[in-house]
Amino acid sequence: MGVESAVYQVVPAAGTSDAYVSALLDIGAERRGERYLVLRGRRHWIDLEVDMPAPSVGIRVSFTNPADVVSEISQLFDALARVGTAKIFDPTGKRRFSVEDGTLVEELLADFVRRREVFQRYFGPFEAAVSAQDVFRLMHERSADS
Repeated sequence: MGVESAVYQVVPAAGTSDAYVSALLDIGAERRGERYLVLRGRRHWIDLEVDMPAPSVGIRVSFTNPADVVSEISQLFDALARVGTAKIFDPTGKRRFSVEDGTLVEELLADFVRRREVFQRYFGPFEAAVSAQDVFRLMHERSADS
C-alpha cells in the first residue's frame, strides 16, 4: 500500500477460492494473467490479485479514481459476501472485518473516501481511472505536458 492507493486483503473461508474468482468474473473482472484480474469501467479501475493455494484476494484501489468508485468497491464486497464467509483486512492491516457485516464495510468505504480526499488535497485534483501502479507516472506525464 502506498500513498496513492488503498489496499484490502480478503481472506475467504477454506475451499472457496475458486468461487471467489468466479464471483469476480461474474461482476465483470477481467483476467490479467494467472493471479491478476482487473475490475474496470469508463470511470473506475480496481486491481485484484488472487493468491493460491492459501486463498486470499488482494484489492488495490487508487485514489485517483473518481469519487463514485466507492459504489464499485461496495458492489465488489457484496459479490464476495454472497460467496460466503470471509475476513477483510483494513488498509493498515490492524483491523479485521467480516465481509458479511455491511456496517463495517461502510466504515472501510468511509475510510477510503477520507484518504482519497487527503490524497487530492496533497497532490491536487487529479482524477483518472487507472491502475495504482501507474498513478505517479501519469501524474508526472500530465504535469510535464502542462
